[in-house]
Amino acid sequence: MGKTMSDAMAYLSDQMGKKTENWTWGKIHTLRLEHPLGKVRLLDAIFKFNDSPKEMGGSFHTVCPLAYKLSEPFVINHGASHRHIYTPANWDDSVSVIPTGTSGIPASPHYCDQTDLYVNNQYHKDLFSLEKIIAHKKYALELNPAD
Repeated sequence: MGKTMSDAMAYLSDQMGKKTENWTWGKIHTLRLEHPLGKVRLLDAIFKFNDSPKEMGGSFHTVCPLAYKLSEPFVINHGASHRHIYTPANWDDSVSVIPTGTSGIPASPHYCDQTDLYVNNQYHKDLFSLEKIIAHKKYALELNPAD
């Protein structure tokens, strides 16, 4: 076995253990969603801004492109900011997912509420018709102009 192969095997053994049957790409190829305020360790420790790393598939050249810098092997630094599957025959059958959820505010219940869907290649309904949207709404904003 050549030196490169030996080095690769040693690296992978250090990262994932000696039993090759337990090796998976996701164990070393991870996605961690980080909030800008989470860069301050004390704030992150108190408020839990950053999500824990998630095992992910994909690479530079796959349908699920989740890439990394060669200087930081396997730590995902960019990928799809959202995924949509549209159904033109019935727009209400369309689905979507946003990795961070619909809110960038950590105190919101919708902060990172779609991350598990994204990681597991799952989606939620992305309703289109007004009647379906009204029937399934969770919130409503009512604007009343001042008199």
